This record gives sequence, structure tokens and C-alpha cells, in this order.
Amino acid sequence: MLEKIKIDFANKSIGYYFSAVITLLSLVTAIVYAATYAGTAYISWMAFVLLLVLFVVNVALFLLAQLEWTTLSSVVLATIAVCFFAYGIYFYVSIVMVGIDLQTFDNNFIINAILFVLLLSLSISNVFLKKLK
Repeated sequence: MLEKIKIDFANKSIGYYFSAVITLLSLVTAIVYAATYAGTAYISWMAFVLLLVLFVVNVALFLLAQLEWTTLSSVVLATIAVCFFAYGIYFYVSIVMVGIDLQTFDNNFIINAILFVLLLSLSISNVFLKKLK
């Protein structure tokens, strides 16, 4: 059993690990996003749902050993989730940029923006990486 696991991991390339990180990062981003913005006018529940769908789809693809499809699902779902995040938060950004009521971005926005951008950039860069040796 242990030898089979060693052989399985020996056949994996860096793209496999990127896909695994993207899958976990989508769940973390969904949790952090919902925890920080639930109950405010700045949350997009569609972005939250898309992050959860990304996680579930990628886990299913991992279990079915369809690693090539994790790249496509990650790029498409992460891109759409980032768009919905931007749509939900643009009013807050405009308020800060113009300086109407707020002068600086709060930590919730910065953390969520970093997570969403990291998720999208890892997903895009994973397109160019091999999954198996």
C-alpha cells in the first residue's frame, strides 16, 4: 500500500500540487470571504457559491483522476468568482478612492483581495504546468 502511494506521488509533477493548492485555497477564500463580509452590502453570494463549486468540482476531479480538467475548472470558476467579487465590492472601493466616508481600505478588503488575486493568478499559471511526469 505504501509503495503504491510512493509510485503515485512519483508520477506527479508541479502542476498537480498547484491544482491541490488551488483547490484548498478556494475553500479558504470562501470561508474567509463569508466570515468577513456576511451581513454587509459588499458580499456577493454568487462569488461565495462559485468558490465552493470550484472546491467540490476539483475534489471530484481528483478522485476521478481527471487532473487535466482541474485546470479548466479552476480558471473558469476562479475568473467568474473574481468578477462577482469585484462587482460586489466596487461601491466600497469607489468610496475609499474618492474619499467620501473612508480614507483607507480595511484589513478585510485587503485580505480578501489578496486571496482572490492569488487564487486567480495560481489558476492561470497552472494552465502552463504539466500535471503528470
